[in-house]
Amino acid sequence: MSVVIDNSNGNFLSQVDLLRELIDAEGDAELNEWRYLFVIHKFGLEEIVTKLNILNEEYDFLHASNPIEHIETRIKNPKKTVEKLIRQGYPVSAQSARENLHDIGGIRVVCSFVEDVYEIYEKLAGQSDLTIKEVKDYIKYPKDNGYRSLHLLIEVPVYLTDKVENVTIERR
Repeated sequence: MSVVIDNSNGNFLSQVDLLRELIDAEGDAELNEWRYLFVIHKFGLEEIVTKLNILNEEYDFLHASNPIEHIETRIKNPKKTVEKLIRQGYPVSAQSARENLHDIGGIRVVCSFVEDVYEIYEKLAGQSDLTIKEVKDYIKYPKDNGYRSLHLLIEVPVYLTDKVENVTIERR
């Protein structure tokens, strides 16, 4: 059975408060928008991790082998999120981050064999509530430095008390 490793340090919300000086926030409303951005991505991660855990356990209990070695998750550090917006020339706001950055929430699924990577991709793509928005196949087309991975942008609905938010999560 694989293990889920959470690399988000669990304190990303307290780190949002440190953005006050960096983004020149004039009040709590703007910081609340940033808090919401990170919380909604945390929820999106949890939705996809639940799906992966179900697949993982099904493979363990009902199949001869399990393609999932382990799963790692992370929420991007709020300060690094703002720095990336600045570096890429985007406006510094929670809305801009949501529209322009697709790596706020990230999941890495490590598999032993290349064919396993594609098998997990097919299983996720076949789930009716997930939308695969983008595929970058660095396995078939490795980077010049030899890097090989399958990157997906996955949109997942997050059901809140008063609405449904579609959140994009990066999966590698």
